[in-house]
Amino acid sequence: MDGNNDKSTNLKSRLTMFFWCLKKAWGINPGGLVINIIITFAGGIIPAAFVSVIGKIINKIPLQVSNQGTFMPVVKLLVILGGFMVFKEIYNTFNEILMSVTYNMYTPKLKRELIRAVENVPVRYFDKAEFCDRLARSNEAAEQMAQLIQAWLSLSSIIITLVSLLVLALSINWIVFIICMISVIVGLYISGKTAHMETDYWEKSAKANRKKSYLFNLCIDPVYAREIRILKLTDYLAKMWIETADWLREEFVRMRSKTTVMFSMVMLVNSLFAVVSLTSGVFLVKYAIITLGGLVQIWQITGMFNMNIQGVTNRLGGFLSYLDRMKYLSEFIENPLDGKILPAEHQKLAVNNNLKENYVFELRDVSFSYEPDKPALKGINLSVPKGQVLAVCGGNGAGKSTLIKILLGLYKPESGWITFKGMPYDVLGTDYISNHIGVAFQDFVRYPLKIRENIGFGNIKQILDDEAILTAADKGRAIEIIQRAGGSLEWYLGRTFDDKGLELSGGEWQRIAVSRSHMSDKEVIILDEPAAKLDPIAELMQMEGIRKMISGRTAVLVSHRMGFARLADRIIVVEDGSIVEDGTHEGLIKLDGEYARMYKEQAQ
Repeated sequence: MDGNNDKSTNLKSRLTMFFWCLKKAWGINPGGLVINIIITFAGGIIPAAFVSVIGKIINKIPLQVSNQGTFMPVVKLLVILGGFMVFKEIYNTFNEILMSVTYNMYTPKLKRELIRAVENVPVRYFDKAEFCDRLARSNEAAEQMAQLIQAWLSLSSIIITLVSLLVLALSINWIVFIICMISVIVGLYISGKTAHMETDYWEKSAKANRKKSYLFNLCIDPVYAREIRILKLTDYLAKMWIETADWLREEFVRMRSKTTVMFSMVMLVNSLFAVVSLTSGVFLVKYAIITLGGLVQIWQITGMFNMNIQGVTNRLGGFLSYLDRMKYLSEFIENPLDGKILPAEHQKLAVNNNLKENYVFELRDVSFSYEPDKPALKGINLSVPKGQVLAVCGGNGAGKSTLIKILLGLYKPESGWITFKGMPYDVLGTDYISNHIGVAFQDFVRYPLKIRENIGFGNIKQILDDEAILTAADKGRAIEIIQRAGGSLEWYLGRTFDDKGLELSGGEWQRIAVSRSHMSDKEVIILDEPAAKLDPIAELMQMEGIRKMISGRTAVLVSHRMGFARLADRIIVVEDGSIVEDGTHEGLIKLDGEYARMYKEQAQ
């Protein structure tokens, strides 16, 4: 009973998803969908029409010979037959063109919708493997919508062909119709079983296939080549790849063996019914119940049944597989995750506290965890007045970067509340936050694009302003990189898209990232480990540039290097997700606590 309920639920789910896909296809290109459906219908009835005309030709030839009449009626039928054959070729060619056009229309528009939906997802979800897996599947589904529609149209054409051939069989004789109907039902049932075996395999092997691709790319990717060679990981990774590939191959052979047996059963059943149909047809001709043309039609119909049921077997598995993947795309596009920063009760609490606007950031009892029972931040209380330069210090894994992501609204506190200039983040929204806070991350992005984009992305409105970009590059100590490119902002960084692109060191990429933050004239600036990849001399020069940049602004500097902390008006020390010290450089040195210990260690 439970099995039947599961099947019913699965069927309803697939039907719902199918109609969602049709709705999307209609919204993207209604005219193209209508043309596809018309062509599919026409292509589906051609085989039955073809067989019908052949039967009439066979019947007319003896009559014309015996009556010594003109063969013009036969010639007309032959012309019609030739027209069907030409139309069939045109249909096949046009179908390929439509497939290409459909793909190039559906994929970009669906990916654009996916990008918009993902933009509203809180950044913390990107730290979850399950979310990233579903996002990857959504991206694959966006690329496969065209194949889904094409598979549906192909199946529809086959079904129309089968129905029209059954109608033709009924017009010949009811006995022939019953034999053909039983043949179709049995063939479609076995084809459905085969399709489910294939979809189960592809679902089961999806993660293993991604693992195989990842391991292979890991072995050949130049980004990881040095570390993999030095650590001598190639053999180990290759072994993992081989084991995964072997498992996939064994599973595929097992699945293919079963489906081949099922497919052979379909062919055997159809062949038996074809023999029965033709035998019945011979007897019907003998007793003058049908004509010789009818017998030829029976022969043609049984052959086409075999071919079309084989087509159902080949296409149904792909159609169901594509359809099952669409649920991931539907979830992201139709039900994007809530991108707000704070729950409603925290918003209400913050408003009721009447916080003053002269505090840029205000955090009360803020906690956050990446995993249950493993808090990354615990009970953070912090007020940052307007114009203050705050340094956040602490060791690796202390919670510094997590705190920054909370301030930027990228992560939502699990408890407590946070405001920006006295207003809850829920009220302001992420767009407002990003428009008022400039940032350079420790794990900054290395865009394999032109210098213009790499720096100009810091303020997209000024991406064509050469003077602004050059000024930002000068402040971020990246002007030397531009000079190496002959002063051109159109030079690519990295060689992903241009073999002549500039290859940069880690420190040079960091200068580009800091320069990107200089593009912004935003009132608040956050710098996360801005000198982590710089040598001591470059670090001193970077400090000078940052000192000028933060003058008159509210700034948060995150670093485990104490030299940067001395730029700040105030220093907090984060340890195990909590603020353990808070004060000025001089005050914390006198306190002789964690900050003083780190400062003395680095001074030595």
